[in-house]
Amino acid sequence: MKLVGGLLTPKLPPGTVPKSVGFCSFKIKYHFLLLVIFLAFFPCLEALPNGSPLCEAEAEKIAGCMGGDNNPELDFKLSCGDCKFKPGATVTFKLTSKVEFFKGILIYVQGATPKDRIGSFKVDNKHYKDNEKRCKRFNYAKNSVLTHINNSQKPAATEFEWTAPKECPETMELQAAFIYNRLSNWMVIPPLKLTCSKDKEDGQAVISPPRIPSDPPTPIQQS
Repeated sequence: MKLVGGLLTPKLPPGTVPKSVGFCSFKIKYHFLLLVIFLAFFPCLEALPNGSPLCEAEAEKIAGCMGGDNNPELDFKLSCGDCKFKPGATVTFKLTSKVEFFKGILIYVQGATPKDRIGSFKVDNKHYKDNEKRCKRFNYAKNSVLTHINNSQKPAATEFEWTAPKECPETMELQAAFIYNRLSNWMVIPPLKLTCSKDKEDGQAVISPPRIPSDPPTPIQQS
């Protein structure tokens, strides 16, 4: 026995850790682990009803945040004609589906790199809003990522207006994900290729008229 803090405690062999110390160490590690898990999932819990917690329409990340699996049977589709346009043009993306509504959305145009969010969507501030708060790690243009502002039912047959940047890469991708009737019932749309070219006019190629060679000059005859 030895005197520690005014109390007699048993003398332990060298290298032995008291049980109370080991228990406290376990509790600290356990609480730290819970804190790490909470911080990892807090953005999902905070943002789901009033906006996407993510800035990437990737099935693996959505499943990790909301559960469930990608459900292609919802058959959400986006189209834009031939999807060819000039820099600065306004493009309409038309949404169709087998279901009548959706509750959540994440939609954006990816530029030359996976971190680029380019162009700008028309935001009505009634059903949709800019998702800038969740996209701080990205090369972000204002209103380049659209998400839901609440979890009300929104008609699946709808349109989204997007304006291309004045300087845009030749090839881009429209990427999107939609939540149907519950958080775990969602679908990621396959990327839709977009083409931006200065040689396009209203979705059609500009064809220059053929060049007609002029007649060669008549040689001057000497007398």
